[in-house]
Amino acid sequence: MRLLLLHALEAWFKTVQEAIRDPPDPPGEARVGECVVAFVSVEDGDTEVEAALAAEEVVAHAARVGVGRVLLYPFAHLSPSLAPPKTAYSVLLKLEAEVRRRFKGEALRAPFGWYKAFRVHCAGHPMCELSRTVKASQAVLYRGKPLSSPSGDPVAEALASRRPWDGEAVKLLARFQLHPPGMLGSVMSGALEEWLLWKTGLSSRGYSRLPGSGREGDSGEAAVAALARHCLQVAEGGLEGAVASLGPGAVVSWRAPSNLSLEGLLTEASSLLEGRLARVDLDREAGLWAPAGRDYSGYMVFYKSRAGALVPLAAWVDGIACVGPTDAVAKAILDAGLAAAEAGETPTLPVWLAPVQAAVIPVRSEHVDYARRVAESLAWEGVRTYLDPPTRGLGARIRAAARLWTPYIIVIGGREVESGTVTVRRRASGAEQESMPLEALIEEVVSQARLGPRWSPLPPPQPSQ
Repeated sequence: MRLLLLHALEAWFKTVQEAIRDPPDPPGEARVGECVVAFVSVEDGDTEVEAALAAEEVVAHAARVGVGRVLLYPFAHLSPSLAPPKTAYSVLLKLEAEVRRRFKGEALRAPFGWYKAFRVHCAGHPMCELSRTVKASQAVLYRGKPLSSPSGDPVAEALASRRPWDGEAVKLLARFQLHPPGMLGSVMSGALEEWLLWKTGLSSRGYSRLPGSGREGDSGEAAVAALARHCLQVAEGGLEGAVASLGPGAVVSWRAPSNLSLEGLLTEASSLLEGRLARVDLDREAGLWAPAGRDYSGYMVFYKSRAGALVPLAAWVDGIACVGPTDAVAKAILDAGLAAAEAGETPTLPVWLAPVQAAVIPVRSEHVDYARRVAESLAWEGVRTYLDPPTRGLGARIRAAARLWTPYIIVIGGREVESGTVTVRRRASGAEQESMPLEALIEEVVSQARLGPRWSPLPPPQPSQ
């Protein structure tokens, strides 16, 4: 199917004479105010799949230019390979129905099978004109039907969801600077990439850096298709190991046996994911099929978010395993942590993954010099540490560190200064505190953090508004 989408300030048409024998629509004339005019050519081989995909394009362009009216205009001159009139009309009706289902505004259609006089007053701005070629090979199918079509299947609805995170998760992702992306989020994505390289042995064998590509969101058809397409491209390229950016995160790919448990690998990264992963076979008839130009074998692993979406985190395609994008994995871990908190548990991150591994908090100003030496000693060993000086209450600073799920909160008071020790609260142990020598603490933290990226200075968290 071919589309030419125009933002029009006004459109007018009038049927003149029959273009085919016994046109299925009656003659007509209409003057339409501001709208998106969608010139449509139905091509040979087009089906309801193309109609559903085309409807998405039409509705998306109407939203893009901010209009509440769409005019579908049959236009045979966009393609040299047209479908027979009966088939074309059937697909056009399906397109109209799909647009009406998705579009909150007004949807109109010009008569099919007529030569028409028409006039379009094009708005003329940079986003005004858009052309698209829509084919079934671009669709993501589940059990033979496009995800964008209503099916009532809860799996299909979860795969097609474009809102993977609820309000609480969105607040948490912003706090960890994963959405919108920031320094803390980059630390988590980078730590996951390094961990995956270590687990797969690529860090010692070497790997290829592939050109990156964009990604629309964490779930939905675009994310599913992007990950599946990336895996197949790596498989066809014969690469033993590769890392490519896919959105803000990275995908680590390597050749792996078919009995590899990608679910097990992900839960090894964080036990919070356990019980929240789902596998969907890559099979055109029985499971999921995403565009890549040909059929392939394998499966994808999704995170079942608290909002009811399925977020793609990994795939095994034709002998190539792909895990990532790493920012999506980090988001899934945090969302799973919220689920744990709702069940009455304290969500924890592996020390190597936590964006802040240690917070050093002096009780009063006279304790700052010793606290700074403690923070510098940890930072010298590569621990991601910050010093939070006493510019506000002790409790507020401890809560700020806890809001980032900091594994080690180190409090420095007069007793610690006099004895040369530290008092540490480990998140994994709850509220229990322990006094210990600084050297012992450094040894413990470093042993837990050794797989993470190197330290970089971090400012203390700001109080919530």
